[in-house]
Amino acid sequence: ACRTVSAWVLACNLFHKELNRWRTLDRHQASLPYEVSSDVFGKEGLTILLQLQGVFAVFKPAGISTESIIEQVHDKFALLGGPDVTTVSRLDLPTSGVLVMALGTQGSTSANYVLAQFAGRLAIKSYHCLCSGNVLGSIGSKAVRSARL
Repeated sequence: ACRTVSAWVLACNLFHKELNRWRTLDRHQASLPYEVSSDVFGKEGLTILLQLQGVFAVFKPAGISTESIIEQVHDKFALLGGPDVTTVSRLDLPTSGVLVMALGTQGSTSANYVLAQFAGRLAIKSYHCLCSGNVLGSIGSKAVRSARL
């Protein structure tokens, strides 16, 4: 089968089968009973980027820890009667970007499915760096950076 079908397709099919199995084991899949708008986070100012059944994503600003963001979301959902959240990925403190969470506790269908996608490297991440200042060389030139970014 591996010769005729790419490993990517095989992995996606496996995850889909596992999702169906997890759903039969966990009939109560966590989801938000309503659409949450960014203004419910008030002074925390979290920007909601995605809300799907079982998945929630916010923008994590640089300088705020992943754990702090997860705690804010957890506390707010607890006040609103929403589901628990599970960390499926993290961003370093100085990094800004999309922070994905599974809606549900550790071991829930949502958490298992999203965690499996990250563990199986099916979640695609890209990093972009915006630089300003004087140009250090002509277009296409290369250099080695020895200091940490």
